[in-house]
Amino acid sequence: MNIEAKLKAEIDVDRYETSELDSDLNDDESRPELPTHEDNADPIVDPKLVSTKPGAIKTQGKFIVHTKLAHRLFYGRKKGTQIIQENGKEVKKQIKPIIGVTRFGTNINDIYRLASFDEPYADAKLMEIEEGLKQAKDQLLENIEALRQLLGEMNEMQINPAFSIKPITLPLEFSTPFFGYEATRIVKNYDRLVLLALTTKQTGDILDSDWNRIVNKTGSKIRSVFLMSTQYRFTGVTRDDMAANNEKARTAIEKYGELPQDILEGRKRAQHAPKIRSIK
Repeated sequence: MNIEAKLKAEIDVDRYETSELDSDLNDDESRPELPTHEDNADPIVDPKLVSTKPGAIKTQGKFIVHTKLAHRLFYGRKKGTQIIQENGKEVKKQIKPIIGVTRFGTNINDIYRLASFDEPYADAKLMEIEEGLKQAKDQLLENIEALRQLLGEMNEMQINPAFSIKPITLPLEFSTPFFGYEATRIVKNYDRLVLLALTTKQTGDILDSDWNRIVNKTGSKIRSVFLMSTQYRFTGVTRDDMAANNEKARTAIEKYGELPQDILEGRKRAQHAPKIRSIK
């Protein structure tokens, strides 16, 4: 049989309807009715499988800390008193609280949530904190680079940065995007800065006055940024209230002052500000 005859002998499927070719598979009358699902899943799927859904999404992590200064900056310190010796006498000294990353992250959650409900004062505070974090990070990186260059200029010997013989690993978990993680990055860089400063102080390349400028003042800058998260007060106003200049808006202005027009109109917001939710 030649090729032409063979082709003619084969079934030309194009001459038949699809329903005729696979009628056994498409016999709706003989097929049992499939279940339906509340979330409109394909009815061929077992309802028990559909009802079991993935849980909430979390982002978790960890980072390593070498210095006590960075550890304190992460967990903070509560307000209290301390007994010290002065001129041979015991004296009570008031200890100021330190807002660490953990408390900062909790405070930011509230501010971030209120900013998502179109609260302009919360938006303004997020902008202030975001700028403060940037300034603290820039100051840190500048000091770290200066100390690294100082160590690199020792041609006669090689000195490795100091490290802890028993560093600790701290857990990370923040609900709000960016802010808690950026604060943690700053603390990690502060940890690096302290290690480099300890190294150069040990080699005699920086003095106590340098330590105060490089380590203490940088730490003070970071703490001041974290402290900003405690300075926000709930106002209960929205941008609509401010535009209407109603009683709630006038009360907020009297207590907390006026805001720039670009913030009131929502034209200027933090780079990592949340999306505005509908509150109607």
